[in-house]
Amino acid sequence: MASSIFTKLLKFGRAGDTANEVLRLAQAAQGEGRWSEAAHHYRRHVAMRPERAGSRLQLGNMLKEAGDAAGAEAAYRESLALRRGPEALIQLGYMALNAGRLDEAAELFVEVLNRFPNREDGREGLVLAGARERLPHVGTLPSRRSLSALKRAAAGAEATLAAVRRADITALADYSVWRKAYALEAPPIDPAGGVVQVRVEADGAAPFRLRGTLQSLLRQEGVEWRAVVAGAGAVAEHPTASIAAVDPRIVISAAPNADAPQIVMKAGVVLHPLALAWLAHAAKRTDADVVYADHDHLMQTGDDGEVFDDPVFFPAPSTIDLLTTPILPTVIWRRTNGETRADLIAAVTHGKAAHLPFLLSSVMRLPQTARSGLPEPGDTKPGWLEAAPTPAATWRAEPSDTPIRVIIPTRDEASMLGTCIASLLSRADRPERVHISIVDNRSVEASTARFLAEGVRQGRFEAFAVDEPFNWSRLNNLAGARTTERALLFLNNDTELLTHGWDSRLLDLLERPGVGAVGARLLYPDGSLQHGGLVLGIGDGSPRHEGVGERALKGGPLDRWRRPREAAAVTGAFLATRREVFEAVGGFDARGLAIAYNDVDYCLAVRRRGLAVIYAGDIEATHFESRTRGHDVTRTRIAWDQAERTALVERWGTALKQDPSVNPHWRTPSPRPFDGLRQPDVQEALDWLTAAVEFRPAAGDR
Repeated sequence: MASSIFTKLLKFGRAGDTANEVLRLAQAAQGEGRWSEAAHHYRRHVAMRPERAGSRLQLGNMLKEAGDAAGAEAAYRESLALRRGPEALIQLGYMALNAGRLDEAAELFVEVLNRFPNREDGREGLVLAGARERLPHVGTLPSRRSLSALKRAAAGAEATLAAVRRADITALADYSVWRKAYALEAPPIDPAGGVVQVRVEADGAAPFRLRGTLQSLLRQEGVEWRAVVAGAGAVAEHPTASIAAVDPRIVISAAPNADAPQIVMKAGVVLHPLALAWLAHAAKRTDADVVYADHDHLMQTGDDGEVFDDPVFFPAPSTIDLLTTPILPTVIWRRTNGETRADLIAAVTHGKAAHLPFLLSSVMRLPQTARSGLPEPGDTKPGWLEAAPTPAATWRAEPSDTPIRVIIPTRDEASMLGTCIASLLSRADRPERVHISIVDNRSVEASTARFLAEGVRQGRFEAFAVDEPFNWSRLNNLAGARTTERALLFLNNDTELLTHGWDSRLLDLLERPGVGAVGARLLYPDGSLQHGGLVLGIGDGSPRHEGVGERALKGGPLDRWRRPREAAAVTGAFLATRREVFEAVGGFDARGLAIAYNDVDYCLAVRRRGLAVIYAGDIEATHFESRTRGHDVTRTRIAWDQAERTALVERWGTALKQDPSVNPHWRTPSPRPFDGLRQPDVQEALDWLTAAVEFRPAAGDR
């Protein structure tokens, strides 16, 4: 521009003579959006005035705008070394956040708020880093209640509220407060709703449990109901039973009509006032055989009121999930007789089951139980539905003779590959059925050539070379086409199997009717979780590994990281499938997804055909992630990754935002799943209710 400062300085022949003039050049280019030019001048100014932290900060800003993330981060760190100002901390925090380094981001934002408590961007960053619980507590005022102290506390509280509202996240530590404010709208009015039949199982229940259930029935809104209390026994003579004398809708100790559609629960389950109305509406809307909702736990503490905790947010109905989940629903609408785990599984497998993602009930707890951990003598827990999972021996298939073809692409790293192969064979129930193919993609080390030649000579594996640029999808497709085994396992060369009998567990799941793909639980070398399944629709929408960095013993909500369950997708580092499924899908997409997201694409294509993708949390392997190819840290690799992600989005669209394994209460803007929760609105819940009847994506062209 003719009017720019830069042009004027050149005109007078004074550009670049002094540090101040270089700074003006940088500021001029910055003001006109010429980021690379501005970075050049700020770098010159830093060389002239190395003590200026502000110039290093601006250099980082310009490099960030120019797309040089690594250079920007280095400049920010240099600025911090000179002065730990809030801007550099904030910028580094968000860069760590965008790179998925959530713990590092949280530490940076905590430092910002410790030193600069009114920084709203620091509060928002801490929330997005999944560390809402580390926000500074603003409820305790300084001992001197000065006006300035009050203003600071109020400003801090308002900033925290604003950040939380924008992020739409509530920490689990604040669950009880959030639950008391749970504002549930009534379902759409059904003029022909009829009378809802309710059965309350009271066998062995303490009187206070039955009282809580009956009182919650009396508070029901928007629906007519009749209730039968079955198996009341001694409770029939307790004052609790007098409620039936007051309200004729309740009948004590009468035989219920087991064949009629009805809502079934146990004494000790407290219903939300709209529970019956919503369950009846969901049953009619979906024409399901079984309908259930979410629940939590409730302790009544007298003067302190009710305390809610331990929410249970279910995924969409799934046979494998119901076989292995540690907790089942507490209230069920069912069309025909049956309320056990087997009945639920039958409804999902052979009929139609629907899940409504609303908190419609709470299981009562005794204060003594909460404090001491001791059960109340003579009292039973409310619900067949809080029983342990079905023992594996009763649902696993008979041992299979099916051979497994393991396909491992590699480039050098002979020692690592040897560890992988040794773990496959030494930890298999039947090593003779584990057939291994090594795809050698341009290895150059002599040690690799010797290792492959010796392994082939000994008959431990077969190997063939592909002299082409790296294309993960193509390498696996080529190997799959050379083999005939019905079971295929695509495995990274930087893995080490840890589970003894992994082959039997894998075949048990893979050969079940309706299963199309199986993944595994992967750990970092330090034992922390690297992959607990892939989750869709969280944070910025990118497919993400669940549970990254969590302790090995931590199971996640409903123990989802340690048991077999249905998932939206699993990683290609360990991905098993049946040959007929692989051929029907067309293998991996070697044209559009050579390196990244090919596993997600494959899993979505499998699910689109009505087949399940199973995350096998009971098959473990260590994953020395990306040791051969490296991580996507350079600008060119990041650009490639983004291009392949764009291709995935163009193919699958909104299906990438839909994950039936993740309850809408967990679907927050946080990049770390399950670190906070939110309340879904009515339309979102109804969409889930309808879509979750089938666990398949609705988009895609494969």
